[in-house]
Amino acid sequence: MKKETETQAHIRQLRQQINSQNRDEARPFTAYKIITYVCTLFFPLVPLALYRLWRPGTEFSRREQAVWTAVILFIAAYAIYLAL
Repeated sequence: MKKETETQAHIRQLRQQINSQNRDEARPFTAYKIITYVCTLFFPLVPLALYRLWRPGTEFSRREQAVWTAVILFIAAYAIYLAL
């Protein structure tokens, strides 16, 4: 078996990088994300939605985390406004 040359190792590394999933790629309709979206609709499940947004290993990118947290805070502020 031949030893891998430096060029072959670099090509292998580039292929792995290209084929790896990009965390910032927008994939809004995975099963995990849909469940989280549904949790944001029901008031008692909002803490679960926030946990799913911010837990380690989440499918949400940092940008999506910030946007969905802002959406949840906006909904909470509107609910408080309606209650007063």
